[in-house]
Amino acid sequence: SPSEYIAAILELSALVVKRQRQIFLYPDVLYYLTPDGRRFRRACDLVHNFTDAIIQERRCSLLTEGSHDFLKAKAKAKTLDFIDVLLLAKDEDGKELSHEDIRAEADTFMFGGHDTTASGLSWVLYNLAKHPEYQERCRQEVQELLRDREPKEIEWSPSEYIAAILELSALVVKRQRQIFLHPDLLYYLTPDGRRFRRACDLVHNFTDAIIQERRCSLLTEGSHDFLKAKAKAKTLDFIDVLLLAKDEDGKELSHEDIRAEADTFMFGGHDTTASGLSWVLYNLAKHPEYQERCRQEVQELLRDREPKEIEW
Repeated sequence: SPSEYIAAILELSALVVKRQRQIFLYPDVLYYLTPDGRRFRRACDLVHNFTDAIIQERRCSLLTEGSHDFLKAKAKAKTLDFIDVLLLAKDEDGKELSHEDIRAEADTFMFGGHDTTASGLSWVLYNLAKHPEYQERCRQEVQELLRDREPKEIEWSPSEYIAAILELSALVVKRQRQIFLHPDLLYYLTPDGRRFRRACDLVHNFTDAIIQERRCSLLTEGSHDFLKAKAKAKTLDFIDVLLLAKDEDGKELSHEDIRAEADTFMFGGHDTTASGLSWVLYNLAKHPEYQERCRQEVQELLRDREPKEIEW
């Protein structure tokens, strides 16, 4: 049933995260001998059987009706989904995707795409509503891009930085599954290792240029005027905060420290706050008794006053 499928997806996600922390269980031959490994296999079988049944059902409909009528019926009912698109797709040689290819794509969609689009759009819409001036700039950019025409085919200006971030993320995940490539000495000899180095260089060069530009502005204007101008324009960002920060000895952060923090923010902080808040709000809505306890704690903390200064 669909509920069993969702439960299996959640169980697999938890088991994958748990296994990543147990390096001695990376080899499948060892992992599948453990209780977690057996649970993983059972959950995998359930997910695959569920997906297989849907693919088989849709493929039969496609063969019976023909691609034209199948697509027409789906479009009319507005029920064309991801699996339908994959069934109709063809590779670079004009061949249809195999059953295994479609199943693999569906699994990737369920795991890799979980909540990322929704969380990202929520964050963007919130910030556009909060800052009308940026909303107007975005609108102007869209209008300029479309040039009074239908958005059927648009020429995008690809961002090398974003492309490098995405490539690095994919390479890191892939490398985690290849335990023999964990040593840098071996990894950098492989094609993936060389791609990783190139992407790293691009990301570092991009961040270095921004840090250098902001540091020059800070030295020219002075910290007081720099901060005042940023606050007035509401453009104080993460790198500006790091440039103004000092360590426990009162020293400014070095160029390398700032770059490392910026890289961590881009990789480690991706979607975590949005996902965490979504999880908290969901559980508070599901358990009213805990929601009430949280409300009482907040009321006790604020004591009928404005939350400008709170004693923790």
